[in-house]
Amino acid sequence: MARLYMALIGLSLIWGMSFVFIKWLVEPAGVWGTVFLRCIAGALVLLPIFFIQRRKGEKKPLPIWKLIVVGIGNAALP
Repeated sequence: MARLYMALIGLSLIWGMSFVFIKWLVEPAGVWGTVFLRCIAGALVLLPIFFIQRRKGEKKPLPIWKLIVVGIGNAALP
């Protein structure tokens, strides 16, 4: 049970700190600079995972339209 609570606390820190970092970043970088930096940070995290899976031999096509819908819902609309 303690492991579950630790995971919940870790997730809430990750989720909540993103708003703090956005607040700090909006002043010097502006709105569009913040959006750009968030997208670059996400790509830097996800690209190594993508290349590792490709190297393992998983040749499944990416569900591009589903990814676009999730991206719009999670990043563009808010």
